[in-house]
Amino acid sequence: MKKNIFIFVIFISLIFKIQAQETERGLAELIPSEETSENLLALHRTFPNGTFITVKNTTNGRKIRAKVIGKIPDIAINEKVVVKISQFAYDGLLGKGKKFPVEVSIAPKTDEEKEDEREKEKEKITEKNPKEEPNKTLKTHIVKKGETLFSISKKYKTTPQNIEKWNNLEKSIKVGQELAVEAPKKEKESPKK
Repeated sequence: MKKNIFIFVIFISLIFKIQAQETERGLAELIPSEETSENLLALHRTFPNGTFITVKNTTNGRKIRAKVIGKIPDIAINEKVVVKISQFAYDGLLGKGKKFPVEVSIAPKTDEEKEDEREKEKEKITEKNPKEEPNKTLKTHIVKKGETLFSISKKYKTTPQNIEKWNNLEKSIKVGQELAVEAPKKEKESPKK
């Protein structure tokens, strides 16, 4: 019986530890900077650079999604500070005073980030198995909102005319449309002008 209670206590403590890691509570402080940037940026003690985090001002409920660009120095003055944020992020949270209470967690991925991951995974798969369909294009691109043939062609270092040719395009492209962005193996690409 004592063994079961002991295991139960350990299990419950692990659950609380995991939940505690999901949301971190502490103070936010402004990143000291002379520049005014219109980016939502943050410094954090443990999250790696490039991680997107959600910062919630617990006094008013406002939230922002910020990108971690560095680490908070591990010095006594930063003891209760869990995140340092850019002026633009501070303004978005309607921060008051030098430091204010916040909750910080890893931000869920946006639909665009999920789509980019799926696209990269798809490219990896087609590049790993090029022998299965030798006449087919190796790379494809899913059109996102705001993209044009020109912007897509720049991304893949080709021309809009090549993309039109490889995809038999007669009309404009649409969001969600899959486009070939690399010449089939048997076809030689027209030089980029």
